[in-house]
Amino acid sequence: MLRAVRRRQRWSQRELAARTGVHSRTVAAVEAGRRLPTLAVLMAVLESAGLELAVDLPPPAPTAELLVFLRRSLTHRLVQAVGDQPGSCQHGPLWEQLRALARHGDVVLHGPAALALWTPREQPLSQIEVCFPGRSIGDVPSTPLLHVLPSCAVHSGAPVAVSLESWEVGVDPPAELALQPAFAAERPLLRCVARVLHEEAAVDRAGRRVAAHKDPAHAAEEAYVFHTKRFGQRPMPDRGDRRGWRLRDDASLAAWLLRYGYPA
Repeated sequence: MLRAVRRRQRWSQRELAARTGVHSRTVAAVEAGRRLPTLAVLMAVLESAGLELAVDLPPPAPTAELLVFLRRSLTHRLVQAVGDQPGSCQHGPLWEQLRALARHGDVVLHGPAALALWTPREQPLSQIEVCFPGRSIGDVPSTPLLHVLPSCAVHSGAPVAVSLESWEVGVDPPAELALQPAFAAERPLLRCVARVLHEEAAVDRAGRRVAAHKDPAHAAEEAYVFHTKRFGQRPMPDRGDRRGWRLRDDASLAAWLLRYGYPA
C-alpha cells in the first residue's frame, strides 16, 4: 500500500521520506516487506499524500464467475466490454475509435470503462471515457462513443497496459481504483479482485505469470533501464534494489541487469 501511495503521487522513496520525516531506508524496508510500518509512520505517509486511514472489513470471497472472468486476458475483457465478439477479426466502431485514439499517446481508461476491465458487466459499454494523464489533450475531439476528458491527476503513475493490436491503452490496477472516491461503492469487490490477482494469478504454459497480472511498474522500469543503457543520460538503478516485483522473472534488479550485459 505504501508503494501504491508513493507511485500515485509520483514520488521517489527519498521524496516520500523527506515529506514524512521518515528515513529513506525505512521506506525501502517497508516497501520490500522486510519490516512493518508503525501506525505513526503509516499515518504520516497517508497524510502527506492527502489520504486517510480507514478500517474496513475483509474483502468478500471471489465468486466462480469472477474467477473465470479474471483468467481471461485484459484484451479479451476489453473486447467484451465494448460489445464485440472475442476472437473475431471484425470489431465495432467503439473499438476502432479507441484504437485510433491510442495513436495520440498514453491513453488511460476512465470511469466505468476502467471498472469493466476488472469486474464482469451484464451489458456492454455504450461510451468509453478516457484521458491523457499529465498532459493536454490538444485538438483530440470527443465523439458520441468516446468521451475524452481533460487531463486529470486521479490515475496511478504506472497503469497496466492493454493491447489493442499494434497499440495500447492503460488502465489503473484494481488496488489503485479502490483508492479513488468514484469507486467507493465497488471498493470491496476491487479489493477482492486485487487479492485474486495476487494469490491466484493466471500463468502461461511455462508456469509464469501472464503480463496482465505482473506489477504495473514492470514496463516503466524496463524502459528506464534500456534508455539508460542506450543513451547513458540517466543514473543507473541501484544494484542492491531487491523489491518484491520481478523483471522478466529474475529475482532482483541486479540479476536482470547482469543478464542484459551490464558490467558487474
